[in-house]
Amino acid sequence: ISYSDQLAPIEEHSVGSQESAGSPFASPSCRSVGWRKMMTMRHMEIDFEILRGIPLHRAIRQPELWTSPNEICRANRAAQVWDLSTRVSSLDIFLSHSWKSKGRWKVLALLMQTGWLHGLLGWSIGVAVMLCLRAFDMVSDTWKNIDFFVAGRQITTNISIWTVMFAEVSMVLGLCLSPYMPLKTQMCFLDVACIHQNELELFERGLYSIGGCLSVAKELRVLYSPEYLSSLWC
Repeated sequence: ISYSDQLAPIEEHSVGSQESAGSPFASPSCRSVGWRKMMTMRHMEIDFEILRGIPLHRAIRQPELWTSPNEICRANRAAQVWDLSTRVSSLDIFLSHSWKSKGRWKVLALLMQTGWLHGLLGWSIGVAVMLCLRAFDMVSDTWKNIDFFVAGRQITTNISIWTVMFAEVSMVLGLCLSPYMPLKTQMCFLDVACIHQNELELFERGLYSIGGCLSVAKELRVLYSPEYLSSLWC
C-alpha cells in the first residue's frame, strides 16, 4: 500500500458536510496529499517511500546543486539531480539553508567543516617534503646569513619561504580533494536533490514530508547567511 493510500480522506463529519458548492474543501487541490496531512496533523510523519539522501561529499562535488531549483528546472536537469540521491531509512545530516544566499559560500563552509582533516594532512605532508628537500640541499634558502637578536643574543640563520608556501598550497589541495577522498560517507538531506523538482506529486509529497525527514536526521546543520532568517521555513 502506498503512502498516499494510507492518508485516508478527512472524516465525513469533519469535511464531507462542508463540501458544498463554493466551499474550499470542494476544490481538487484541497484533496492533495499535503492538504490531508496538514488537516490530520500528520505532517511530521515520515514518507519512507520517497525518503532520500545524498552523500555529503557527492553534494559538494556537484556545483549545479547550489545554483537554484529554478535553474535546474530550466536546464531540464531535475530528473538527473533526483537520481543523485538514493532511498534511505535514516539521515546523518539535514542541511538547512536559504536559496537567496550564494552557493559558493555554502560549498566553502561545508568544505571547511568536512575537509579540515584532509587540509591538515596536506599541510603536514607539504612541510615534511620541503624539510627533507632542504636537508638534502635540493632547495636553496631564499635569504642567507640573516641576523636575529633573541634575549640579547645574536643568532645568524638562513630563511626560506618555500616551506611555508608549499605547506599552504598542500593544505588547499587537501581541502579541494576531500570530497573525492571522503574518510566516511554521511548521508544528508539537500532539498533540491531529495525532493523531485519537476514531478508535481513527488514534489508535494516531499515538501510536506520535510518535518519527517528532519525527525530521522541525527544532526541539523544550518548554513547560515544574513538571508537565512528571511526564509519561509524559519
